Amino acid sequence: MRGVSLIVLLSALALAGCGDSSSEKLVFPEVTVNVPDAKTGEALRGTVFFDGDAPPARYLASPDASCARNGHKIPDETWIVRGGRLANVLIYVKKGAEKWSFPLEKKPADVDQKNCMFRPHVLAVRTWQPVLFKNSDSIVHNVNTVGVEGFPFGTGPGVSRTRQFRKPAIGRRITCDLHANMLMFVHILDHPWFRVTGDDGAFELGPLPPGEYEIGAWHERGGEQVIPLTIREGTPPSPLEIHFHR
Repeated sequence: MRGVSLIVLLSALALAGCGDSSSEKLVFPEVTVNVPDAKTGEALRGTVFFDGDAPPARYLASPDASCARNGHKIPDETWIVRGGRLANVLIYVKKGAEKWSFPLEKKPADVDQKNCMFRPHVLAVRTWQPVLFKNSDSIVHNVNTVGVEGFPFGTGPGVSRTRQFRKPAIGRRITCDLHANMLMFVHILDHPWFRVTGDDGAFELGPLPPGEYEIGAWHERGGEQVIPLTIREGTPPSPLEIHFHR
């Protein structure tokens, strides 16, 4: 019976993935915009470092030979350290943006399913921003984030589907139910003051208006750090150095 259930699941996902594209109906609520004066703000810059020896590169056995790479292995992206700097860290205003409201971001963000990986591994978007999920592989995948309206859904080869995240959330997991190694994280924020670090670990937020803030730094394995920050008009804040370790 278990084998029959798996066949039924695969068939349903394949049917769900048929066609050129499928999107939920996009909704953009009206927003009363109240943005700060950028002329009075200051940019916050900094770098995220990894303390200690960089974790050795790890590879995961590919669940499907048709999308295997690196000798039928795919890289584990949990820790990406280059020259002591850490990638895939979300830096964001955790507290201090509540009194402001911003125009919605309507430009879609892209996620690709390629070589049995989600690309990018970490994504940060605005609430209501469209997210285009593509499948560049020759096999069926699906996209699942538990408890979110509009998920899960199948993506057949060459298919794209658009979804919106309507509520803020930090560190929401997205998986493929057919390939256990496929994992990404999406962060949904209701303001534009956030960045995900690249290989250089660098970030810039703002300009932030004068006031008191808490800056969050979130990594999937390193957890979250919260840094208090005061922005004073005409006084650029000192660059932040944020350190993570295993």
